[in-house]
Amino acid sequence: MGSKEPHKPRAKPESPPRCPRCAYDQSGEVARWKESCPLEGVCTECGHVLNWAMVLCPEKYNLAWLPEHATTWRGRMWRSVKLMPRVSFFPRKFWRATGVDARVGAGGLVVYALVAILLPRFLMAIMASLDEFLALHSPSPWGTLTFGGAMTHFAFNLALPRSSWGEPLELGWVFAALLMHLSFGAMFLVLPDTRKHAKLRFAHVARSVVYGITWLSAVELLGALVALGDSVDWFGDFQIAGIWLSYRVENFYINGWPPLLAVVWILAWWRGAIVNGWKLHRGVWLWLLLSIIALIAGLLGMVILTFVRMLFQ
Repeated sequence: MGSKEPHKPRAKPESPPRCPRCAYDQSGEVARWKESCPLEGVCTECGHVLNWAMVLCPEKYNLAWLPEHATTWRGRMWRSVKLMPRVSFFPRKFWRATGVDARVGAGGLVVYALVAILLPRFLMAIMASLDEFLALHSPSPWGTLTFGGAMTHFAFNLALPRSSWGEPLELGWVFAALLMHLSFGAMFLVLPDTRKHAKLRFAHVARSVVYGITWLSAVELLGALVALGDSVDWFGDFQIAGIWLSYRVENFYINGWPPLLAVVWILAWWRGAIVNGWKLHRGVWLWLLLSIIALIAGLLGMVILTFVRMLFQ
């Protein structure tokens, strides 16, 4: 009997080269090359100008600051924290840097979503509870608060969006703004003249939806500033600064600036995605149309939520 050859593990098949915009398989185009690889090409499906080096070796063109391109979970978390200010203040630069050529990674999107939602909520809960905890060492009437009571208050602050003065924040406009933001992504999935007509991968829409929740994080961080101002009040040397900080941010809430800024930011974010990042045909007009529909969806959501509240009162 002849000796059997040792079992050789099958090599993992390489994924075919695909257009970063529409995910069309470019294997046929690559097979036509005879002597050398051209520097650029054009996708026959969507017309996107291809950088063949990025198509064939996308991992060599990873962005050093993007959570999706980090190789470890710790790296994704750290990049997410550092990216939040950049997304908040420079959405157009974000989309110009990523466009449709930057590789989309599901792991990085999940980590960024968790960090953007949980980190500001955790910071606000700490700041809102610090006031009660410091009361243990003050001569105020609240000085009888126990450590367990402070921790209970922290858990309550963590569960509910609260301001430093102890009343739950009005969630009607937050729900309306969130519905408005999600409406943009939904319309790219259900309307035939949006994503399908633009031949845009679903992954790019998902990226915009995930990074676009940064406005909600900014609202939470403003709440943390309110609580920080009240906490600083317990220290005599910083009492004036604490009162000023708390007063300024509380007035920012009371005067209704967060809803207005959230709407403006969401509109600017999706304009950056549609016009600067994806560079869709007639992008400005498409953005205006989707903006009108999203604004109507947000207003309807707020009306429905108000009606539901009236039913349960």
